[in-house]
Amino acid sequence: MFALDNHDQARSATLPVGYRVIEQPKLAEILTHPSVRWPFHVGMLSGLRVLHGQPENVKEWIALGKAVPLEAFRSALEIALPELVVEPYGRILSCRDRRNTRDIGHAVVEVLYEMRTRGPAKRD
Repeated sequence: MFALDNHDQARSATLPVGYRVIEQPKLAEILTHPSVRWPFHVGMLSGLRVLHGQPENVKEWIALGKAVPLEAFRSALEIALPELVVEPYGRILSCRDRRNTRDIGHAVVEVLYEMRTRGPAKRD
């Protein structure tokens, strides 16, 4: 519901509402074990506005996700990165293995560009 002080200012407004059902143990598993699903769920929780219920639960879930050690993210990224950007990532590994410092920067820029413009690879 929207309440305006001045009826002359009244205008049509929309409020996007959606729901996603997930059991709390499953959510805790996703939040404490980084994967390609982690950013989606933490992002959803970060933008969530509780209309009914206990908003402190959302804060606790966000804190749970943020408490994951950095090393867990690095490990998850090593596993997921080839799925996210296959060909440019292979070039980074090739440059690393050959100690090719001249070309590795270009490959990194390409990986970052691909991640920003295409997003994760589609799964079958």
